[in-house]
Amino acid sequence: MVSQAESSRHFQLVFETIPGAGDVVAVDRGRRTPRSGGSPSADGLTRIEVPAGTSYLVLGGEKPRLETVLPARLPADSIYLVEPLSRGPETALLLLAPAARPVRVNGEHIARVACLREADVVELGPCGWVCQATLSVRVTIGRPPEAYLGRECPICRTPFVESTSVWLCPSCGTALHAEPDGPDAKRCIDPCSECPSCGAPIVRDPSSPEPPR
Repeated sequence: MVSQAESSRHFQLVFETIPGAGDVVAVDRGRRTPRSGGSPSADGLTRIEVPAGTSYLVLGGEKPRLETVLPARLPADSIYLVEPLSRGPETALLLLAPAARPVRVNGEHIARVACLREADVVELGPCGWVCQATLSVRVTIGRPPEAYLGRECPICRTPFVESTSVWLCPSCGTALHAEPDGPDAKRCIDPCSECPSCGAPIVRDPSSPEPPR
Protein backbone atom coordinates (compact mmCIF):
# COMPACT_ATOMS: atom_id res chain seq x y z
CA MET A 1 0.00 0.00 0.00
CA VAL A 2 1.37 3.41 -0.99
CA SER A 3 1.63 5.87 1.92
CA GLN A 4 0.32 9.40 1.79
CA ALA A 5 2.50 12.09 0.21
CA GLU A 6 4.09 14.50 2.66
CA SER A 7 6.28 17.59 2.53
CA SER A 8 7.85 19.76 5.17
CA ARG A 9 10.53 22.41 5.69
CA HIS A 10 11.99 23.08 9.10
CA PHE A 11 14.94 24.85 10.64
CA GLN A 12 17.55 23.27 12.84
CA LEU A 13 19.97 25.17 15.03
CA VAL A 14 23.36 23.46 15.22
CA PHE A 15 25.32 24.58 18.27
CA GLU A 16 28.99 24.44 19.05
CA THR A 17 30.92 25.96 21.93
CA ILE A 18 33.48 28.68 21.30
CA PRO A 19 36.87 27.70 22.77
CA GLY A 20 36.64 30.01 25.75
CA ALA A 21 33.58 32.16 26.39
CA GLY A 22 34.12 35.71 25.23
CA ASP A 23 36.68 34.84 22.50
CA VAL A 24 36.42 37.05 19.45
CA VAL A 25 35.35 34.98 16.46
CA ALA A 26 35.53 35.86 12.79
CA VAL A 27 32.53 34.35 11.01
CA ASP A 28 31.85 33.95 7.31
CA ARG A 29 28.47 32.74 6.07
CA GLY A 30 28.54 28.97 6.57
CA ARG A 31 32.02 28.93 8.18
CA ARG A 32 33.53 29.84 11.55
CA THR A 33 37.22 30.60 12.28
CA PRO A 34 38.38 31.47 15.84
CA ARG A 35 40.83 34.37 15.74
CA SER A 36 42.36 33.14 18.96
CA GLY A 37 43.69 30.11 17.11
CA GLY A 38 41.66 27.71 19.26
CA SER A 39 39.84 24.67 17.91
CA PRO A 40 36.13 23.78 18.23
CA SER A 41 35.07 21.99 21.38
CA ALA A 42 35.58 18.23 21.36
CA ASP A 43 32.18 17.79 23.03
CA GLY A 44 30.49 17.59 19.61
CA LEU A 45 27.50 19.42 18.21
CA THR A 46 24.07 20.05 19.68
CA ARG A 47 21.25 19.98 17.11
CA ILE A 48 17.85 21.41 17.95
CA GLU A 49 14.88 21.24 15.59
CA VAL A 50 12.81 24.44 15.62
CA PRO A 51 9.06 23.73 15.77
CA ALA A 52 6.36 25.85 14.17
CA GLY A 53 5.24 28.87 16.16
CA THR A 54 7.08 30.82 18.83
CA SER A 55 9.74 29.05 20.88
CA TYR A 56 12.16 30.18 23.56
CA LEU A 57 15.83 29.33 23.27
CA VAL A 58 17.33 28.89 26.73
CA LEU A 59 21.10 29.03 27.13
CA GLY A 60 21.23 28.27 30.82
CA GLY A 61 22.58 24.84 31.79
CA GLU A 62 25.00 22.51 30.06
CA LYS A 63 23.34 22.60 26.63
CA PRO A 64 20.96 24.96 24.80
CA ARG A 65 17.32 23.91 24.68
CA LEU A 66 14.05 25.10 23.15
CA GLU A 67 10.89 25.57 25.19
CA THR A 68 7.43 26.19 23.70
CA VAL A 69 6.29 27.99 26.87
CA LEU A 70 8.16 30.98 28.26
CA PRO A 71 10.25 29.54 31.11
CA ALA A 72 9.67 30.94 34.56
CA ARG A 73 12.32 31.71 37.16
CA LEU A 74 15.11 32.09 34.62
CA PRO A 75 17.19 35.22 34.03
CA ALA A 76 15.73 37.24 31.17
CA ASP A 77 19.17 37.58 29.57
CA SER A 78 19.38 33.80 29.05
CA ILE A 79 16.24 33.51 26.87
CA TYR A 80 16.04 34.18 23.12
CA LEU A 81 12.79 34.13 21.14
CA VAL A 82 12.79 32.22 17.83
CA GLU A 83 10.01 31.71 15.28
CA PRO A 84 10.07 30.28 11.73
CA LEU A 85 8.66 32.58 9.04
CA SER A 86 7.62 31.58 5.54
CA ARG A 87 6.16 33.29 2.52
CA GLY A 88 5.91 31.14 -0.60
CA PRO A 89 9.33 29.60 -1.23
CA GLU A 90 11.05 32.04 1.16
CA THR A 91 11.81 30.71 4.63
CA ALA A 92 13.53 32.54 7.47
CA LEU A 93 13.98 32.27 11.22
CA LEU A 94 13.16 35.24 13.43
CA LEU A 95 15.56 35.73 16.34
CA LEU A 96 14.89 38.19 19.17
CA ALA A 97 17.83 38.52 21.54
CA PRO A 98 17.78 39.78 25.13
CA ALA A 99 18.69 43.45 25.45
CA ALA A 100 21.73 42.65 27.58
CA ARG A 101 23.20 40.06 25.20
CA PRO A 102 25.25 41.19 22.19
CA VAL A 103 24.65 39.10 19.06
CA ARG A 104 26.68 38.78 15.88
CA VAL A 105 25.34 37.27 12.65
CA ASN A 106 27.95 36.22 10.11
CA GLY A 107 30.49 38.28 12.03
CA GLU A 108 28.41 41.49 12.06
CA HIS A 109 26.92 43.04 15.19
CA ILE A 110 23.14 43.36 14.97
CA ALA A 111 20.35 44.95 16.91
CA ARG A 112 18.15 42.68 19.01
CA VAL A 113 16.15 41.40 16.02
CA ALA A 114 17.56 39.29 13.19
CA CYS A 115 15.94 37.40 10.31
CA LEU A 116 18.14 34.34 9.84
CA ARG A 117 18.51 32.53 6.52
CA GLU A 118 19.89 29.09 5.81
CA ALA A 119 23.63 28.82 6.67
CA ASP A 120 23.69 32.02 8.76
CA VAL A 121 26.04 31.75 11.75
CA VAL A 122 25.13 33.39 15.06
CA GLU A 123 27.38 34.16 18.02
CA LEU A 124 25.23 34.38 21.14
CA GLY A 125 27.06 36.94 23.23
CA PRO A 126 29.62 36.00 25.86
CA CYS A 127 27.89 32.73 26.76
CA GLY A 128 30.30 30.62 24.70
CA TRP A 129 27.83 29.28 22.10
CA VAL A 130 27.82 29.74 18.34
CA CYS A 131 25.09 28.26 16.15
CA GLN A 132 24.31 27.82 12.49
CA ALA A 133 20.81 27.88 11.01
CA THR A 134 20.23 24.89 8.73
CA LEU A 135 17.11 24.13 6.71
CA SER A 136 15.86 20.60 6.16
CA VAL A 137 13.39 19.66 3.44
CA ARG A 138 11.59 16.32 3.46
CA VAL A 139 9.40 15.30 0.56
CA THR A 140 7.81 11.91 -0.05
CA ILE A 141 5.84 10.78 -3.09
CA GLY A 142 2.60 8.97 -2.34
CA ARG A 143 -1.16 9.13 -2.57
CA PRO A 144 -2.75 12.59 -2.35
CA PRO A 145 -4.06 13.80 1.03
CA GLU A 146 -7.85 13.86 1.26
CA ALA A 147 -8.01 17.64 0.80
CA TYR A 148 -6.38 17.27 -2.65
CA LEU A 149 -8.86 14.78 -4.07
CA GLY A 150 -10.71 16.36 -6.99
CA ARG A 151 -8.22 19.19 -7.42
CA GLU A 152 -6.64 19.59 -10.85
CA CYS A 153 -2.97 18.96 -11.51
CA PRO A 154 -1.52 22.30 -12.73
CA ILE A 155 0.34 20.54 -15.56
CA CYS A 156 -2.17 18.11 -17.11
CA ARG A 157 -5.38 19.56 -15.59
CA THR A 158 -6.54 16.07 -14.58
CA PRO A 159 -8.21 15.84 -11.15
CA PHE A 160 -6.35 13.89 -8.49
CA VAL A 161 -7.93 10.62 -7.40
CA GLU A 162 -7.18 8.41 -4.41
CA SER A 163 -5.32 5.79 -6.43
CA THR A 164 -2.76 8.15 -7.95
CA SER A 165 0.68 9.16 -6.64
CA VAL A 166 1.70 12.80 -6.24
CA TRP A 167 4.62 15.02 -5.26
CA LEU A 168 3.83 17.89 -2.87
CA CYS A 169 5.75 21.17 -2.96
CA PRO A 170 7.15 21.85 0.54
CA SER A 171 6.86 25.60 0.00
CA CYS A 172 3.33 26.14 -1.29
CA GLY A 173 1.68 22.69 -1.25
CA THR A 174 1.15 22.37 -5.00
CA ALA A 175 0.70 18.74 -6.09
CA LEU A 176 2.00 17.14 -9.31
CA HIS A 177 1.37 13.67 -10.69
CA ALA A 178 4.27 11.30 -9.98
CA GLU A 179 2.81 7.89 -10.81
CA PRO A 180 4.81 4.69 -11.33
CA ASP A 181 5.45 3.83 -14.96
CA GLY A 182 2.58 2.20 -16.80
CA PRO A 183 0.45 2.49 -19.94
CA ASP A 184 -1.58 5.40 -18.55
CA ALA A 185 0.87 6.72 -15.96
CA LYS A 186 0.97 10.47 -15.42
CA ARG A 187 4.49 11.77 -14.71
CA CYS A 188 3.86 15.51 -14.65
CA ILE A 189 6.80 15.92 -12.27
CA ASP A 190 9.38 14.65 -14.79
CA PRO A 191 9.75 17.72 -17.05
CA CYS A 192 9.70 20.12 -14.09
CA SER A 193 12.80 21.35 -12.28
CA GLU A 194 10.79 23.74 -10.11
CA CYS A 195 7.29 24.12 -8.75
CA PRO A 196 5.00 25.65 -11.42
CA SER A 197 3.17 27.67 -8.76
CA CYS A 198 5.91 29.19 -6.58
CA GLY A 199 9.19 28.41 -8.35
CA ALA A 200 10.71 26.39 -5.49
CA PRO A 201 13.16 23.69 -6.64
CA ILE A 202 11.67 20.21 -6.95
CA VAL A 203 13.36 17.99 -4.37
CA ARG A 204 12.94 14.26 -3.98
CA ASP A 205 13.96 12.84 -0.61
CA PRO A 206 16.57 10.14 -1.39
CA SER A 207 15.79 8.35 1.88
CA SER A 208 12.15 7.95 0.82
CA PRO A 209 12.12 6.63 -2.75
CA GLU A 210 9.21 6.80 -5.12
CA PRO A 211 6.86 3.85 -5.52
CA PRO A 212 8.19 1.13 -7.89
CA ARG A 213 8.13 2.23 -11.51
